[in-house]
Amino acid sequence: MKPSWLDVAKNELLRLVRDRRALFLAVVLPALLYPLLFVGMEKLEQVGEKTLEARELTGLVDLSGLEPDLADELRERFGNLEKLELTEADLSQLNGLPDVVRSRRARAEDIEVRNARAEAFSLQMDALAPDADLALVARAGPDGRPILWMVFDGGNVGSMEAQNRVEDTLDELAEEQRRDALIAGLGRDPAEDYRVETIDAAAPEDAAGAALGRFLPLIAVLVMVSGGAFAALDAFAAERENGTLETLLVQPVPARTLAVGKFAAVLLVAVIAWAGNAASLLGTAAAGLLPEAAGAAGGFDAQLLGRVGLGLLLFMPSAVLIAVALCLVSSRARSFREGQNYLLPVTLAGIALVAPAMSPDVELDVVLACVPLLGPSLALRDALSGNLSLLPALIAVVASLVVAALMLTRLASTLDAERLLAEAPSKASTRTPLAAVRRSQLTGGAAVLLVYLVGMRLQAWDLVPGLLISMWGIVLGLAVWLGLLHAKREGTSFVAELGLSTVNPLACLGALLLAPGLVQGMRVLLEFQGRFIPMPTAGMGDELAGLMELSVPTLLLLIAVSPGICEELLMRGSVLSGLLRGPSRVQAIAMQAGLFAIMHASVHRLAITFVLGALLGVLRLGAGTIVPCMLLHMAYNGLQLLSTTGVVAARWGELILHPGWWAAFVVGLALIWSSSVKGALLPKKS
Repeated sequence: MKPSWLDVAKNELLRLVRDRRALFLAVVLPALLYPLLFVGMEKLEQVGEKTLEARELTGLVDLSGLEPDLADELRERFGNLEKLELTEADLSQLNGLPDVVRSRRARAEDIEVRNARAEAFSLQMDALAPDADLALVARAGPDGRPILWMVFDGGNVGSMEAQNRVEDTLDELAEEQRRDALIAGLGRDPAEDYRVETIDAAAPEDAAGAALGRFLPLIAVLVMVSGGAFAALDAFAAERENGTLETLLVQPVPARTLAVGKFAAVLLVAVIAWAGNAASLLGTAAAGLLPEAAGAAGGFDAQLLGRVGLGLLLFMPSAVLIAVALCLVSSRARSFREGQNYLLPVTLAGIALVAPAMSPDVELDVVLACVPLLGPSLALRDALSGNLSLLPALIAVVASLVVAALMLTRLASTLDAERLLAEAPSKASTRTPLAAVRRSQLTGGAAVLLVYLVGMRLQAWDLVPGLLISMWGIVLGLAVWLGLLHAKREGTSFVAELGLSTVNPLACLGALLLAPGLVQGMRVLLEFQGRFIPMPTAGMGDELAGLMELSVPTLLLLIAVSPGICEELLMRGSVLSGLLRGPSRVQAIAMQAGLFAIMHASVHRLAITFVLGALLGVLRLGAGTIVPCMLLHMAYNGLQLLSTTGVVAARWGELILHPGWWAAFVVGLALIWSSSVKGALLPKKS
């Protein structure tokens, strides 16, 4: 009697149970961390607030520009902000103060002049009182009314706390003065007639469900990927590495039976991990330890638990989809370690698909219900809040199950004994390629961290030099370092590792023809994304305003030329060169595109930069060089810039966005395809 898929699943589960340590870390430990995590966060926040409240803050204060009564009132209200009054000698050193930093009344100033004066004044302040947390100075404005200037250090916790205390004091005093003036002139404050008392009419279970529904889908995906990955890697990648998978496939057991059995084991482990985490999370929220649901802790009754059950049932197709995806990825890996490297793209894709469910503005409709993961995530959120629409929810379930079934069919086809035996490599032959892949992953991750931690700080210090140092120092430096390391370890050419060994003229021309159509296509994608993650309509800082005041050539250097050269040499150059030594071109392109998207540090541009990174990766493969990638990247950024920048946009914007460029886009694709390196765009053969 041939074994059934249940026998295969049982065997896989028994093997998993033997590895108790890994099972505990992947399935049990995350469920135990929720109470500790949220209780710890609350305690740390309380300790931090008490520490700041008890801290004695100091500041340089000169209020001589105010009326004496007002100056005395402010000095009295500043409370435990210790004052360091300025003498006439001190004031003579601060003659560069006007137009320095942040005014209570906004004025149009040249950003470079303001930054330079702010830096000069900060140095003077440090010389006068090195331990001062801020400086507050009053000066007469052009219209005779006083202006309060406040200088603080945004990178210092004490200085930020001093700034908050001073601003709260000023706002409180301004409100009192406004009310007193109205009462003195009118006899009463008219605003009292329009006092609004808000009452949340939502039932406790609705409030609790809405709070949970905003992040429960995201946690579900992360937990199921984490727990299911352990089982999938053990069932496929580890067996293939040990040679037992090939032995199993030559037995008289159909490949479909093996695939379904292994998939069932992975699905069960993922669901158990998610069930434990969900129970822990619900218990944490019911105890009032979850910040978003703390006020609605009383709503955790039988009705809400019923909603949770319905939501989890609607989300089950996502669990099936995640389990199949993990099995497919693991079945392609030649070793356990290599399979671990492929988990990042899967996790990023899962986060991108469920992230819109965190926004209450995204509504579940028939179209969104057809998107895998997203449809069930929205259905789970709406079920918890009591706003579920039945038809879109059913469509979401069916659509995700159909996609999962198709992927499961594909999984069975990957378990082909003849192919796997032909592809089976020796450990000696895979060590070097996997080392190159690992180096590329680590370098790409280092680039993301350095741009976050160092580049952002440099740009906050001074935007233009900060951008140039980030590109030509950090990004280009990592590209050169990784290229040299690849060349030394792999015995190849440094120029070839960067993708500069050849030039493909037809592909270069095709890349330039792609740019205008790509600009228009990305705008369509941005509008579609706006349904899920609306672009912010406010909050453009002084840095961006100052950047847009620069000359067009300078802007093109910063926004188009520098990223087009430096980012391409890193991502489509040395990083992609190492990733392509792995077994799959698709995974290599997806991984570098994900790193490229994360490096731009914007959730609103995540999808756009990922798509752009993937297209540039495919172009690198097809052309056999990154020169066309550089040209396309520079042209794309430059056209985006010119189509939105002042006089240039008014004169050339319509031409840049003319629909006729789609014809050029098609021609560009044809040129790139016809000039592609033979076999570069085809699946890699063993």
